[in-house]
Amino acid sequence: MIDVFMSYRTADAAYGAAGCYEFFAARFGPDRVFRDCTSVLPGEVYPQAIKKALEETRALVALIGPDWLVAGAEGQRLIDRPEDWVRREIGRGLERGILVVPVLLNEAGALLPSALPEDIRPLAYRQAARVHHRTFGSDVRRLIDQIVELVPELGPSDSTRATPDLPHDVLSSISPQAPPHLVPFERSGARRSIVSSDLPTNLPSTGHKGVCSRQSPAASPDASARGRPRLGGFDPRSELQDRRLACLTRRYEAAMQS
Repeated sequence: MIDVFMSYRTADAAYGAAGCYEFFAARFGPDRVFRDCTSVLPGEVYPQAIKKALEETRALVALIGPDWLVAGAEGQRLIDRPEDWVRREIGRGLERGILVVPVLLNEAGALLPSALPEDIRPLAYRQAARVHHRTFGSDVRRLIDQIVELVPELGPSDSTRATPDLPHDVLSSISPQAPPHLVPFERSGARRSIVSSDLPTNLPSTGHKGVCSRQSPAASPDASARGRPRLGGFDPRSELQDRRLACLTRRYEAAMQS
């Protein structure tokens, strides 16, 4: 079932039609929006497909760019030809009495009744919407909502849709959380993660920057008196500490290479 028919001139509004179709199809579903080069299948007889869609659709969107009234190779305006598909599409929509919305793309001027053939002249008296490339998304979404308000059978507008419940603590729900089994390890300016199960459990915490520790013991009060460089309570001159650090470093390097 086709609910929205998109009428446009390829030489005038091909990109505008492609963009509008994506928004309409996302809202209603691709099977409910007709755009000839997308909706007509390969091998299908396109005049019959277009006529069938025109008889089903509830609304017709006429996309009008700056070259909508362009002349053909013979010098005659395409819209003046009775066989012109754009003219036939709009004419059938007006004849059926469905919603027909002229949509002016970018700086396209408003249609004058005197510029249109008699059978589609009522199009000039329909209130037009405007879609600009700078505000394309918001313009098309507003157009869709307005069409839904005029044709309620299409479905609820975005403004009346129920808002999904958000988690109580939104920030914590989207904040990246490190896995509990990973412990940050930093050495030589590079930050890595090591599996906590690889850490020795029988060694006291030293608080050194290069060692993962769960507590940071305070620096010894006599550090400055002895003139020894200290890092968070770690004495690099301590032979026992150096051995522990070397042991941990080998374990960390093996874990990172595995």
